[in-house]
Amino acid sequence: MLGMMGVVLMDNMKYINAFCFGMPKCGSTTVSSLLGGHAEICLHNQKEPADFLRYTSEKKRLSGYRVSNRTKVLLDFTTSYGLTDNRDTFFRNIKASGLKPEDAYFFLCVRRAEDMCRSYLAHVFSRRSVNVQTEKKDVLNELRGALDASGALVRLVEEAGAKNIFVVRFDDLVKDSTQSILATNMFKWLGLEPVATSTLWENSAGSARRYPDGVDKIVGILRNTAFFRMMPREIRAPLQQLFSTDATLPANYEDLSTELFQIAMSFREAKEMNRFYETISSGPVEVSGGNLNL
Repeated sequence: MLGMMGVVLMDNMKYINAFCFGMPKCGSTTVSSLLGGHAEICLHNQKEPADFLRYTSEKKRLSGYRVSNRTKVLLDFTTSYGLTDNRDTFFRNIKASGLKPEDAYFFLCVRRAEDMCRSYLAHVFSRRSVNVQTEKKDVLNELRGALDASGALVRLVEEAGAKNIFVVRFDDLVKDSTQSILATNMFKWLGLEPVATSTLWENSAGSARRYPDGVDKIVGILRNTAFFRMMPREIRAPLQQLFSTDATLPANYEDLSTELFQIAMSFREAKEMNRFYETISSGPVEVSGGNLNL
């Protein structure tokens, strides 16, 4: 650690590591904001760093945190870690970096399949530099992976153990009464003293931006430099906005969105996600007699 505040590299072994394990468009931005408001939790400098998917360098995987002398938990809220196609890479890189999954904490955010699909597709069309018309297969594959919440939970239990998993239901985030209780329970689960939290539900995910195609690669490189990752959020955010842009919706947006939604809802994973959502409650996962108790 560099002084009282700095970028954590390999020295993060002294901290508790906590990760999001999905799913996208399930309230993860709000959960990370709730957790990041605790003085003893250090949220990664980037909204979704995906360090354990992109980097082969161990130092880069463990960088991007501005810690203080009060920091106890390092929090990486990358929602794509839990996607079906990413799980092997994530756990392989976790272990290669000297971190044991059974020593980390994992949050799994879930939502009804229909609502998650609509939100996900709206995000892809309006925010991401993706030509949905020509890349439908890739979009659907990613969406299918995001619908596999029950599969993500099974894999987490195998790798980290049930005691290290906290499930967050979307419905508990959108109600003032349950959000406060949920925040308190998450802090206690991490071994931290609860703190007063104000209601954060403002669907802040709409503030996430992408870059124009012409500068996307350059800005992507800059985002991963140590200089940029060390910047405080209040400085980095305006720089991101400077280069950001909203995607232009295609003329056949409604028809294409409806088509993709109908295909996604026919997936086995969509049906399983709905069944899964109706049987779970927010809180730590428990196992009794070999069965998951949610």
